[in-house]
Amino acid sequence: MRVFLGNPPWNKSGYYGVRAGSRWPHFEEKHHEYMPFPFFLAYAAAVLEEADQEVLLVDGIAEGIREKDFIQRIASFGPKLIILEVSTISIDVDLSLVKDLRKMVGKDTKIGLVGLHAYMYEKAFLEENPIVDFVLIGEYEYTLKELVERLEKVRALEGVPGLIFRDSGGKVVANQRRPPIADLDDLPWPARHYLPMEHYHDEPGNIPRPSVQMLASRGCPFGCVFCAWPQIIYGSRKYRTRDPVDVVDEFEWLVKDWGFKSVYFDDDTFNIGRKRILKICNELKYRRLNTPWAAMCRADTMTPDMLESMADAGLHAVKYGVEASDQEILKNAGKALNLKKVKETVQLTHEMGIKTHLTFMFGLPGETRETAQRTIDLALKLSPESVQFTIATPFPGSRFYKELKEKGLITCRDFSKYDGFRSAVVRTESLMSDDLEEIVERANDLWGRHVSSRKPSSGFCEDGAYVSVIIPNFNGKTFLQPCLESLIKQEKADKEVIVVDNGSQDESVEFVKSYFPEVRVIALNKNLGFAGAVNQGIQQAKGDFIAVLNNDTVVEPDWLEVICSFLRENPGVGFCASKIVNRGDSDVMDSVGHGITRSGYTFNIGNGSKNSNRYNRPKEVFGAPAAAAVYRKAMLEDIGSFDEDFFMYLEDVDLSFRAQLRGYKCVYVPEAVVGHVGAGTSGKQYHKDNVYYMVRNAIYVLLKNMPKEILKAHYFRICGFFIYLQLYHTFKTFHGWSCLKGLYHGIEGFRKMVMKRKRILGGKRVPDEYIRDMLLSCEEEYRRFKKKRK
Repeated sequence: MRVFLGNPPWNKSGYYGVRAGSRWPHFEEKHHEYMPFPFFLAYAAAVLEEADQEVLLVDGIAEGIREKDFIQRIASFGPKLIILEVSTISIDVDLSLVKDLRKMVGKDTKIGLVGLHAYMYEKAFLEENPIVDFVLIGEYEYTLKELVERLEKVRALEGVPGLIFRDSGGKVVANQRRPPIADLDDLPWPARHYLPMEHYHDEPGNIPRPSVQMLASRGCPFGCVFCAWPQIIYGSRKYRTRDPVDVVDEFEWLVKDWGFKSVYFDDDTFNIGRKRILKICNELKYRRLNTPWAAMCRADTMTPDMLESMADAGLHAVKYGVEASDQEILKNAGKALNLKKVKETVQLTHEMGIKTHLTFMFGLPGETRETAQRTIDLALKLSPESVQFTIATPFPGSRFYKELKEKGLITCRDFSKYDGFRSAVVRTESLMSDDLEEIVERANDLWGRHVSSRKPSSGFCEDGAYVSVIIPNFNGKTFLQPCLESLIKQEKADKEVIVVDNGSQDESVEFVKSYFPEVRVIALNKNLGFAGAVNQGIQQAKGDFIAVLNNDTVVEPDWLEVICSFLRENPGVGFCASKIVNRGDSDVMDSVGHGITRSGYTFNIGNGSKNSNRYNRPKEVFGAPAAAAVYRKAMLEDIGSFDEDFFMYLEDVDLSFRAQLRGYKCVYVPEAVVGHVGAGTSGKQYHKDNVYYMVRNAIYVLLKNMPKEILKAHYFRICGFFIYLQLYHTFKTFHGWSCLKGLYHGIEGFRKMVMKRKRILGGKRVPDEYIRDMLLSCEEEYRRFKKKRK
């Protein structure tokens, strides 16, 4: 049978809805990127495929398509059965779409609803909505499979657990609920091939992208009154787990076959069962996957040895649900969380270098202004990487809803307002709904101030910190020997040197292994470009500092010691630029840092100038050329590594811009001297490939990072710059065609860059005025430089 499964579009002005895959359907602001993976839909699609059914799965929200386009996709597929995931907050919108859909498909095509809306689990829902044929209760993968098989064979539907339907006489029949799936290993892996996998984002601690979400378990044995999935979807506290080997098999498949750079375990509670967790960790370590991952965990079930094993296996970040600072409030809410253990666990997690995302909730029974303030104080004191403040929202079908309804503490029956981020639909004995909305607004404001005042040095290294030097290489054997020799001679002993080879054909790998056995070599099968190679090194680097060097550089013996000492002594600085001189003539400057103008023109400060006293003083610069730069690893974990869509050229400018937007300073350190050949890979300054990537990536830099108001104010200046580039490369370098292709592909990448832009500018910690002043400072530097050259 031909079956369509879908997550229908859902949005309003300035916001997009989050439904399938979310334990709390809600609206997100349009500049955000959070998008959970629709696990139940994807598992259901896989179950049907395994049963040889013809399936199409469309996530209208993740794809960002309009309702009419979503309906057209259904019409083009021509299904006999349509299954749509809905929710309480979106149910009016969902039923409106079903109405339009029914007009299009007629009576012969059946329509069923699934999802987090307890009222449709009652017979009255189908009686009131004749446009809907079926409701599948809770965890529905096998209910759907059995329904399809019976429809296909024209058999009666009585006895299909978990199904509500109409019999031949039109009477609504509600079969008993299907028990939760006992053996999760019976389920095939989710059918991800239908979905826009690059659009799903849940990356606590900024784990690397592209990232993927997966499950190692379902359910939760704890009894939180507000938690929807255990009560409404599973209908049980039963905790079910997958075989650790099968979990790691899927993990490895997603990393190696799909190319994901990190994994997030979005379990209801991941860390239950110490032996099972240790088996997963040991299996990850045995296979040497070296892939960062994160997980949703409970703080008071975490043990030190469990956390240590998870960290050794690549755990990068963890989400903990704290909810409140008052032990009695937690007890009454069924959370029964040991707050003393929570504080100890969060501190231990931070000490191990693992980032945390903590969730807090206002408006649980017993909440007062005093308890709410203590919750805010606790969040600030624990100082996680990120937080989530919400208003307690009772879902129909939960114990929380029933208790509040009985006490008359529900203040709104309009389900479209059951959002939890901004709208309060409850009150407590001492706080009204308006009070709760004001409290969550104040909590977010105080957190914003806390993050702005928090020094980037949080978690940074101490004296004697270890540094990892990463050298990307592509057919650069002739350059590697002097470069590596200069690193071996470094005064700084606590270091590692990593050469990442981009599939060279000139025996570079063999050369390094033979003559420099102390150097680690990561040999890639293909050329991932500068950005991809460096990122591979960063993922495996052990250092607190990450130094990046071109293969055509030679560094002074004290280079690492000088620049790392500067970073240790200046905790507010996130990364440093070296004094890069011409390797053939050290009296000629190559660069002391990057600058960028309001038009998008990027330049190397000091390039071609005489090596004079002017360049013997440290100063703040926009960015550090990755030919010889040193970064705090903690900063990279915060802002993300190099963008591999750039492949090569300006990826360091992009990274510098992202760092500035997050409030990290870059300082030029004149005592850190590096000799540089320049254009070591391509052989000359203006090669057709260089021109293409520099022009395309200049557009990428602006689309990703330049604040909207600055873009609007300097639109014509920017257009003029790119017109100039086209003329220059047409008549000066004779690479006009390469420039034109770069312009075309830069504009073509608009949608992809704008998706990244949402995350970058949504997380910026500095005002637009700061960026504007920085650009003006760069332009003044460029004018002085041009005047000196004349």
